[in-house]
Amino acid sequence: MQFRVPQNIDLEDKVIGPMTLKQFVYVLAGGMLDYVCFLIFDITLFILLALPITLFFLAMAFAKVQDQPFPKFLQNFIIFLFIPKQRVWNKKAKPVKLVSKKLDDNTEQKFEPKDVKTGEIEKISQILDNRGWKKEEKTAKLGNRLVSQEEAKPELNLK
Repeated sequence: MQFRVPQNIDLEDKVIGPMTLKQFVYVLAGGMLDYVCFLIFDITLFILLALPITLFFLAMAFAKVQDQPFPKFLQNFIIFLFIPKQRVWNKKAKPVKLVSKKLDDNTEQKFEPKDVKTGEIEKISQILDNRGWKKEEKTAKLGNRLVSQEEAKPELNLK
């Protein structure tokens, strides 16, 4: 049984003619603002105000900068303007003190470093390297040397 898989699911639906709902709202907002300017101001001031308003809202609706919608580009630009450009490293950081939950009323258990032997470190590193999946190979003594179970089976009759 075959099913049709939608291909362009990231595209917005065209609601009004060739425009999406967002684009239509931007054009409508720009047109309404232009109309309010037309009612309030005389013709020369209206043209001086309406032209930048219209261009801005048309850019919000249709323009893309480096394959990003203009509102997203404008948002990133404003964030870039206001965040600090330099990061400062504070050398005087306070050391972290590890303390467990309180055991009784006023007693606390503090964590102290534990002395670890070399053999334990190797064992822990093998467990971490193998992600806990590899089992240790059991060995048997054959004479004076250690051998694996596979070598010891014929001679010790291990089954």
